[in-house]
Amino acid sequence: MGQSKSIEEKLKDDEEFRKFMKSVEQESIAEENRILTEIEERVKKHYEGNDWKYSRFFGDKRSDYQNYDDWSLARVNNIIESIGNAIDNGDYPSKEVPG
Repeated sequence: MGQSKSIEEKLKDDEEFRKFMKSVEQESIAEENRILTEIEERVKKHYEGNDWKYSRFFGDKRSDYQNYDDWSLARVNNIIESIGNAIDNGDYPSKEVPG
């Protein structure tokens, strides 16, 4: 017969999980910043090269961490579609597009 974890064990597990999520967050922020810098350089070059003015559509920079047992391209497509539909319907900011 099994035995459930003690409160101390659960607290230790929670602390380890929080450390793990902090490291994931730090790695993600570093990668997001790297990608954002590259995108901004490309956008600036593209717009300036065409004598266009660049301005953001809406929103700000956000991160979202989701924990799933299964992950697929279909799930990513669903996220993108829900955001696209909200934008297409003029339904932002909203739950789907909080920015």
